[in-house]
Amino acid sequence: MAKKRSDSLVRTLLLSADPLSDNACRQLLAIRGETRVLDFKESFDPQSNGDWCELIKDLVAMANTDGGYVVVGARNDGSSSGSDLTEAASLDQAVIVDKIGKYTDDQPAEINMRHFREKRKERVIFHVGPTDVPIVFCKPGTYAVSGSKQKTAFGQGTVYFRHGSKSEPARQADIRRAFDSMFSKRRREILSGVKKVVKARADEQVVVLPKSVRLTEDVAAPGVRLTDDPSAPAVRGLVGSGSYSSLQEELAAVVRNLDTDPEAYAAKAQLWRFYTHRKEIGDDGRTMECLLVSSMYRHCPPYYWASQLGAKEVLPICVAEAERDVYPGVQVAIRLAFALGGTAGRAVLQQVARQSRYPSARQLAERLLLKTTVRYRVWGEYGCRQVTIRTQSGSEQYSLSVDDLASAEALIDKALPAKSNRGLVKKLDVLVYGTRLERQAAGSD
Repeated sequence: MAKKRSDSLVRTLLLSADPLSDNACRQLLAIRGETRVLDFKESFDPQSNGDWCELIKDLVAMANTDGGYVVVGARNDGSSSGSDLTEAASLDQAVIVDKIGKYTDDQPAEINMRHFREKRKERVIFHVGPTDVPIVFCKPGTYAVSGSKQKTAFGQGTVYFRHGSKSEPARQADIRRAFDSMFSKRRREILSGVKKVVKARADEQVVVLPKSVRLTEDVAAPGVRLTDDPSAPAVRGLVGSGSYSSLQEELAAVVRNLDTDPEAYAAKAQLWRFYTHRKEIGDDGRTMECLLVSSMYRHCPPYYWASQLGAKEVLPICVAEAERDVYPGVQVAIRLAFALGGTAGRAVLQQVARQSRYPSARQLAERLLLKTTVRYRVWGEYGCRQVTIRTQSGSEQYSLSVDDLASAEALIDKALPAKSNRGLVKKLDVLVYGTRLERQAAGSD
């Protein structure tokens, strides 16, 4: 009975306006025992591949089920484990998203974390929202346990769901339930439209439009009003997908969409295609700005577009995103401001550290503020000596150096063909083009 009450309470918190509010965190700390939507972990080491695999398994399983929380720093009964949470608390949400993407090629629709401390209690709390379509692991989550022994947290091609307080491979009932839920949602949307037709008044008409009525990119085309108020603004469809005769035509459509609606970001697939052909795209300022902002909200590499736009033009975007304070844009703005450095870059970080609604954003801004005067700070924050690129024939290792950015840039094109290298491409993007942005800012500061 107590477990059912706990499960019901957690589900109520998941549906609240802020699932990681002070009140929500206090109630989570008071729960004694795991449920289908709540998992406890005694510790979490960001340097441990095993800890990452187990965390990702639970987060994805929860996203596939109903969403939920993973609370680090608690034993199975909910009591404090006493573990050091310093490194876990300094995690950036973007790192979590990238880690999940490494194993799934996809991310949950909503994932957040918070470091919560009150009196003698301290926890790092991960919150994940439900996903419409179950997430599949495209890469096995294996890690060493002792000596040459390996443990598999999840296998390639598997789908995980929550069964009680455990994350386990999908059963037939799980898949049926997931698709029933998806179809029910689509059915409700269709029936809602049908109901409007059925309930139409006698003086109203239902019109079937001829093929000649279509979406168009022509801004002079007549718009459509969804109300009988003649003073209401006309709306037009945004063209964001479909076939294009050239890359430039597709880019032009993306720019027009964002000019019409500032949140009509380019699709992730489009952004990766543009990035692959980035050297074929001119340096038009508005195009670079649209690609940068879209990449900030689609978890795609942003630093090339930023370096093409230039340090002086990137700063106002960082300022605007800091004021807007919407995830994930604000997280990327923090990192871009860190690359910019100087008085202006520090001002952006200080604003986020003071005012952001996201605890993780405030913590990240505070941490990076301490490093903004360091030379080669981008490379120092993200750099590594070696990288491994996956190819059809196996894996290849390459050395990296801040003194040889040209070689590191060449590795981006070598890694791009394989989706499994996308996490690496993001890392190389920040090392190469983030360092270039840092140098641009230093030359104009």
